[in-house]
Amino acid sequence: MQQTRRAGGEASYIHANSVWNSKWAICRQSLNCQLRRSIRLSCRVFYRRAFVKAQMFLTPLILTLLLFTNHQDVL
Repeated sequence: MQQTRRAGGEASYIHANSVWNSKWAICRQSLNCQLRRSIRLSCRVFYRRAFVKAQMFLTPLILTLLLFTNHQDVL
């Protein structure tokens, strides 16, 4: 953008600059929102997968421990 030295040119330059700044701010806000949403979704998927894996790993372990303790009680 070229700055003009004519009377009133300064004002038009400042106006164009403020319009550009506001458009850039709106763009930045929407980008931030999209980034936050995608990060939140990926975290949610990661934690869900980790929870499922932990369940798959811990369930047989807990069942064997319960069976073992029951056998100890019987003996």
